[in-house]
Amino acid sequence: MNEFIKLILSLSLSGSLLILLLILLRPLYRGRLSKNWQYYIWLVVILRLLLPVTPEASLMGSLFSAQEQRSTDNLPGPETALGQAETFYGAANTGSAVTDRHDVGNTTAEKNSPAAALFPDTMTDHENIGRVLFSLWLVVTLLLFVRRLTVYQSFVKYVDIGSRPLEDISLLERFGLIMEQHQIKGPVDLRINSLVSSPLLVGFLHPRIILPHTDLSESDFYYTALHELTHYRRRDMLYKWLVQITVCLHWFNPFVYLMCRETNRLCELSCDERVIASIPEAARRSYGTTLVNAVDGDGSYKDTLASVTLNESKELLKGRLDAIMKYKKMSKLMRYATLFITGILIGSAVALGAYAAPNGRPADDISTAPDGGAVTDTAKAGDSSDNTGSTTAAPPEYRIQYDGDSIYYIYVDGATDSDKPLSNVTNDYRKLVFVWKDRYTTFGTFRPEDMSGLVRHIRSQCRTLLDKEQITQEDMDLYLQAAKEIQDSYRDLEEQTFTAYYFNVLGPYYQKPYIIELGYGQQTLSQNGYLSMTVTLSDQSNMPVYYKAEYEQALSDKETLYAVTAALERMFAQTNADDAEYAVIINMEYVGDTALSSLAAKYYPEEDPSLFTSLFRELDTREKMQYLDRMFEDDKIDFFFWCIGEVETEQQKEAVADYALRAYQKDNIDFFAALIGMMDTESQMQWQTQCKEDGKDDYFWLFPDNNTDDYEDFEDFDDFDVFND
Repeated sequence: MNEFIKLILSLSLSGSLLILLLILLRPLYRGRLSKNWQYYIWLVVILRLLLPVTPEASLMGSLFSAQEQRSTDNLPGPETALGQAETFYGAANTGSAVTDRHDVGNTTAEKNSPAAALFPDTMTDHENIGRVLFSLWLVVTLLLFVRRLTVYQSFVKYVDIGSRPLEDISLLERFGLIMEQHQIKGPVDLRINSLVSSPLLVGFLHPRIILPHTDLSESDFYYTALHELTHYRRRDMLYKWLVQITVCLHWFNPFVYLMCRETNRLCELSCDERVIASIPEAARRSYGTTLVNAVDGDGSYKDTLASVTLNESKELLKGRLDAIMKYKKMSKLMRYATLFITGILIGSAVALGAYAAPNGRPADDISTAPDGGAVTDTAKAGDSSDNTGSTTAAPPEYRIQYDGDSIYYIYVDGATDSDKPLSNVTNDYRKLVFVWKDRYTTFGTFRPEDMSGLVRHIRSQCRTLLDKEQITQEDMDLYLQAAKEIQDSYRDLEEQTFTAYYFNVLGPYYQKPYIIELGYGQQTLSQNGYLSMTVTLSDQSNMPVYYKAEYEQALSDKETLYAVTAALERMFAQTNADDAEYAVIINMEYVGDTALSSLAAKYYPEEDPSLFTSLFRELDTREKMQYLDRMFEDDKIDFFFWCIGEVETEQQKEAVADYALRAYQKDNIDFFAALIGMMDTESQMQWQTQCKEDGKDDYFWLFPDNNTDDYEDFEDFDDFDVFND
């Protein structure tokens, strides 16, 4: 969520700078460049606000990267963790045994330790704030969009209900002649509605011009029809809704409202310019008279559904009339100027760019052994100054073992697993624990993105501790040497990740005695860091399978190979993967002969719904329904909707109806909203009626095709795709 919020903010900031630039330069180009250019140049701003495309180097990318770097430097993982490190190092160097009480674990002991006060879970707080901000942005965006859409739909509905087809044959013939003369193609209806205050154009798929009456002079009818048809030919409705979507997405940005107001004004001015460019100079005054006559409309929609052109303000009408009388074709010099300025604005939009999230995630391990533990070679005696900042004698021998989750254990001077302390760390963080036979020292915590600069973080802490005489130079050499090995291994594996290749990742499959997560792809996969083998499927076809080195020993076993083959058969049977060129074993978890019900009970409390779903689909119907009940009561909406799709079709329909009723009665709108999409049309209509009768508007508007008959509030209708003469 944090990455998405950063993207939205960067797009909004880029767009704001372009808006500010256009507003500040307006006095220079307002009377010199064409209204048509002034109108369409705003598309550059709109596209910058909507499209998350950015060059590799951009102003927004640099700005947000610098901010992220400042945030990284202030987190407790790197240099700011000195207080806690000092405490442990001081105890370690006295030779006394130290108990691990680091404040990044989930245990009660860790949370109650003195280090807890020094090390708040900063990233967790940031993530929570990010989720709150994303939820707020999404709710307001959806509410604004639904509001604007329903207001527009309701207005169009009321206009259509009160309208009737134009029956005057002579007017229809003149209308057809206007379309033919100006080469306007497409089905455009002409209708009459005395409730509208001025002529307007509505409708995307079935465009129609609505006239307030037919008592128009020949010239008024001609210019009115030509004006609205010009809106139709230029697809101004699409443009205005593009602006509305932009406003909904960037509702928090005051500059987008300036943009919206300016495009509304320029829409009519540029349309006028297009019209008068196609008529003789002597006819301009007649066109202006048509605009003045349109102001005097008496329709009942005149106040609440004010025209975005004439009835909005007398000042705007005056500006349009002035522009009509002063119109002249642009000189060649001005045409070149528009091209030059357009190029500058497009170049500025590209240079401003947007925030780009880091590609991929670093690998979580270094070289992997068949038993699941990752081990590096024992450090050799030699020069310890290799990029670590130390020039003293080599550190003692050690070996590094990664627990496969988040902790690097560095065993020093023959220490073994029996000497290591109990330790824990928050998900997605990393920690280093140096273990001696009689003591240990802890560094951390570090985020995954900190690992590529691990030596820098460790060195900064070590220098401070060395100055305070809390560690020796030998200790510092050891810490930096081991940190460099871990950092280098981490960078190597990071380079081997799939940055140029993409494959489909599917949910895990339970195939006794494993839970196997699989994927498949069409493009030949790079083998960097991966091994491969060929598996023969039941149809005698051969399928290349890629896997990590840690699974090599397990896959040499016939039972394991059989389980993998069976899981692949199930994946291809359930997935449209006829074009698959290869399969990938993403993860394998050995679960042994444990009973299925016991495995389900074990994995239910965990936070991975896809893993639990692999077990859920193997349960009988009774057990499935019991777990669905439990998920509903525990409010585990993610688990619930991963699993309900695994229930047999007939029972699934009954379950959806039952849980929708329970969610409605318990006022659990999140469950109810998600279940709507699983209902058939008849059930949706029944619930829609029920919600309306109960007056539950928040539920009623969840349905995709809700009734808008009772929605009569049009006061926010200023900026929609209704075009008036």
